[in-house]
Amino acid sequence: MKTIFKLFGSVFLFSCLSLSASIIEVRLDIEKMDSPCCTQNVLKQLQAIKGVNKAAIYSKEGIGQITWKNDAPFSAAELHAAFAKTPFRLHRIDIDVEGVLEMQDGKRVLHSKPDQSLFYIDNYQNRAILTLKSLFFCKTTQDRSILKIKEGQTTRFKGIVKNRNGKNYLFVTEVLPEIALD
Repeated sequence: MKTIFKLFGSVFLFSCLSLSASIIEVRLDIEKMDSPCCTQNVLKQLQAIKGVNKAAIYSKEGIGQITWKNDAPFSAAELHAAFAKTPFRLHRIDIDVEGVLEMQDGKRVLHSKPDQSLFYIDNYQNRAILTLKSLFFCKTTQDRSILKIKEGQTTRFKGIVKNRNGKNYLFVTEVLPEIALD
């Protein structure tokens, strides 16, 4: 396993990357906590989630970092449920994920392997089935970049994950190059 360090503000956050990783990084924007007991309570809830390999909470900054297991599907619903058991609020889930873009029920879906996680792409504001004609109507360059990715193509996205009815919806903020493994 290889460890990568990133700098968010003045806090170093870690993320583990294995040769078969598809969920590269999960970052949580949470309420700031004042005591170590609060932090331990949240960590305990996060570590109880089947897919969480490691969790770190930077309480004063209001940031959490999770390393997700490769053998468990990602679930934004489980993360929100874990916070519901604490007095703190999970404001946002940011993710860096790699997978294969597919069409399912007329929707673009990122299918990350080997963990079978599904992320419904949510950049189109419930537009009808997308065609090349719809490139003209997309509001952002990011939307156009997503539409240019062919079905079956492996791609890597950074974005914000939301839970809707137990499904992961990904609002893509950045299209990244695939990770080249040496």
